[in-house]
Amino acid sequence: MKYTDDLGARAVDLVIYAQADPETANGAIIRVANQLGLSKQTLRVWVRKHKDIGKATPAGRVGRPGSEEPAAAG
Repeated sequence: MKYTDDLGARAVDLVIYAQADPETANGAIIRVANQLGLSKQTLRVWVRKHKDIGKATPAGRVGRPGSEEPAAAG
């Protein structure tokens, strides 16, 4: 299934914020995926890519397959 870049960016942001709080960190990916109707594995990959390229990088540039935005370089 193909998801929009906006939905992906929003989902990654929600997970990042949830994981930053110890009270909501546990199960954040599963919870957000269920709330937004996303595949848990897809969201897990997006979050991992986002973290790999750095916290300051906007979620819209996570370099998801099919994304119009290229992954940020250094």
